[in-house]
Amino acid sequence: MMGRDLKVGVEVEKGDLDGLFTKDGVAKAVEAVIEDGGEVAEEVRSNHAKWREFFSGKGLGSSYLDREFKLQVAPH
Repeated sequence: MMGRDLKVGVEVEKGDLDGLFTKDGVAKAVEAVIEDGGEVAEEVRSNHAKWREFFSGKGLGSSYLDREFKLQVAPH
């Protein structure tokens, strides 16, 4: 959800045989997020800022939060 829907992270590749995360998969994901000027890194940072602003807004009631959250993550 965090990587796919909210775009505030990336998915770590899993091993083909056992479905577990590998050291290389984790390293690639971390590198993609911290790479200066990288497309993935810029998208993640931008979306972090958007969601931080959204969730820290004054007067954000729980019903409003629920409605907006569902709109943001609902499949298009």
